[in-house]
Order: sequence, then structure tokens, then C-alpha cells
Amino acid sequence: MLYPFENYQEEIYELVRSRDYREALGLPESVEEEYRFLAAGEYNANLCFTHPVTRRKLLLRLNYGSQMQLSDQIGYEARALRILEKSGRTPKLWYVDGSKRFLPRGILVMDFLPGRPLDYGRDLHSAAEILSDIHALRVDRDSGLLCPEDSVSELLLECGRLLLPYREKVGGESAERILQLYEKAVREAERERMREGARSIINTELNSGNFLINSAPERSYLIDWEKPIYGLPAQDLGHFLAPTTSFWKSDVILSSEERARFLSHYISLSEGRFDCAYIREDTERFLRLNCIRGLCWCAMAYTKYRESGGGESFEKIKAYLRDPFLSCVEEIWVSA
Repeated sequence: MLYPFENYQEEIYELVRSRDYREALGLPESVEEEYRFLAAGEYNANLCFTHPVTRRKLLLRLNYGSQMQLSDQIGYEARALRILEKSGRTPKLWYVDGSKRFLPRGILVMDFLPGRPLDYGRDLHSAAEILSDIHALRVDRDSGLLCPEDSVSELLLECGRLLLPYREKVGGESAERILQLYEKAVREAERERMREGARSIINTELNSGNFLINSAPERSYLIDWEKPIYGLPAQDLGHFLAPTTSFWKSDVILSSEERARFLSHYISLSEGRFDCAYIREDTERFLRLNCIRGLCWCAMAYTKYRESGGGESFEKIKAYLRDPFLSCVEEIWVSA
């Protein structure tokens, strides 16, 4: 029934046999479905199965950590999925249990959606359509989502913490160049506060693998809602378009023309649904900030991997911290 979670097989059997679980999902009294391992990361593991009655493909998510240091990470993610359901662009939530009665971790069941990862060369229009539909959702400030009062200051504080070990333990030209970019961002933040525009639910982790792209007339989707907040759409857009995001898995760095075309399409879809008056300027600013955040994260990871003997991502991390990539980020700041 289960692969390769042999160590937790007994506990997961207990979960999937429980009355609460089976009645909530409309499953037959006896277990007929087969659960198969799909993927696992630092904070979650996913198993997929097909509902034996509806034939709907579903995903069982096991949570064992929180990037946001939340005591009920799975409940937070479930809350976000409920908010997002009206967009038609995210998995539907079917079941959530944060009680940890059966496993020492929270669990939820949601749709297992079809699609392939986003291709920056041909799918930017689809990404704009997905994000516009999500950002257009009417979300209340008291929806239960985290709501940073000053996203820029919080981001810069995080950058400072991430960069410090690299400066102290590695140093050199790369550390100095990243520090100069960081200090430039701090000066910009002190000089000009980010405008307080229309907020909505935003993903904050718009990597290409989190998009599921399908050919028309099928819809395309955005998955992995571990770190949503109540924030500015421009923060999502800046993260999505930043070279530090696109370069990680695809080696792609979008040109200024490609970014402009994406934003034009996004604005054409979004105007009339929410305020887009300063979306271009705010997106460019968040893009620059996300570049620094990405460099600082790589600096921290470089220090960690070097001390632990490296890892499969180590070569990619080193590419971020040297030319030509580092010069690319510097050019983005020079042109600001």
C-alpha cells in the first residue's frame, strides 16, 4: 500500500483507516485505495492516491516543520487553500487534521492537479493569468493570514541575518559586493517607503516548479502554499521575475523586455479588478530586493554546505556568488 514510508507505515495505516478520515473523504469503510510516495522536502512529504469511488486524484500531505515558525503550519496552509478556492487556480482542500493523533505531524488532503512545470520561454502569459486571478481575490485583513506591516524592512532584516555568516567565515570580493548591494537597498528603504496599495493573498515562493501548466482549454494552476501572507501583489511579481528565482532551476534570466511584456499582460487582466496604478514601479523595486534576498540566502547556504561537505545544490549556489550572475544583479541595481 505504501512506498517508501515503511518507517511510518503502521501510523499512516491507522490514519487512513480512521472513521473521521474515511467519512470526511467519503471513502469506503475498508481501505481500497493505494497510497504512493510522490515527493518529500525539508518540511513536508506528499503521497498520492485515487479515490476509489469518485476516481478523483488526491494528495495526502504530511507536515513536519514550518518555515514560518508556526505552531500549526498545516492549519495555516489549509486556511489559505480555503481562501484560494474561489480563484479556481489552486488545489481544493478536502481534509485537514492538525491534532497529531495518528502521526507526530499535521496532515491534509487536497486535489492532486495535473500539469507540467512552467517554461519561462513559452508560459509567461499563463503565469500572468494565474497570478491575476489569485491577486484579484477579495481577502480581509483579519482572514488569519500573516500581515507584515513593512515587508521591505522585514525582508532587509532577513537579508542582514543571512549574509552575516558568509561575511564572517568566507569574506572576500563576493561578500563585499553583496554587502554593497545590501547597503544600497537599505538606503533606498530609508529614503522611500513602499506604497500601501491593495493587498491580497500572495504566495511569496513563485518558483517555476510551483506552476502546473496545461494546454487550453484546461486550466493552469499554482501549488505549494506553505508561506502565503496578506501582502502586496507586487511582492509576488517581483519574486517571480527576479533572476535569482528563474535561474535556480532553469538557468533563465528574463530580459527587461520579457519582464515588461509579462507585466503588460498581467495589468491588462487585472485593471478593473484591483488597483494597478503603481504595479510596474513597485514590482521593479521588489524585484531588486528579491535579488539581494536570493544572494544573501545563497551566501548563507554556501557557508552551511561548505562546512557540511557540500550537496547537490552546492555548484548552483556558487554560480550565484560569482560572475556573470553577480554582475547581472549589479546591473539591475545600476539601472534602477
